[in-house]
Amino acid sequence: MLRIAAYARYSSDGQRQASIRDQLRNIDNYCDKVGWPRPSMVLYDEAISGSRNDREDYLVLKTAIQAKSVDVLLIDDFERLGRDLEEKWKTVKLCIYVGTRIIGVSDGLDTDRKGYKFDAGLRCIVADASMDDLAERTHRGLMGQAL
Repeated sequence: MLRIAAYARYSSDGQRQASIRDQLRNIDNYCDKVGWPRPSMVLYDEAISGSRNDREDYLVLKTAIQAKSVDVLLIDDFERLGRDLEEKWKTVKLCIYVGTRIIGVSDGLDTDRKGYKFDAGLRCIVADASMDDLAERTHRGLMGQAL
């Protein structure tokens, strides 16, 4: 039996709690489309930035992956896994090492597909640059308020 885990998250900035339901619905629809059972392990972190590596359910997920309890990890898109470039890449490498396939059901990432390293690596770099831009805009806005 295929052991499928789903992971979803939203940050507190500009997202809403319904985002979790939306992400999990996309994952369930994907399972229905490809004829897989729906995830038996459903994990999510609410109102916490993906740049933080201490997200409670994210840590539960990593522990399950390390224990080789997950065959397939489904995420709505690669950004949901996290925003920290190094941490996200470590998680991808861990999954590959233990044989866990990662699929981004909305963005098409699939670590079973040839060229996944280029795809995942590029997405990591773009997310990291996006975090830098966000920090700069936030700092600029706070400075404007202070002045």
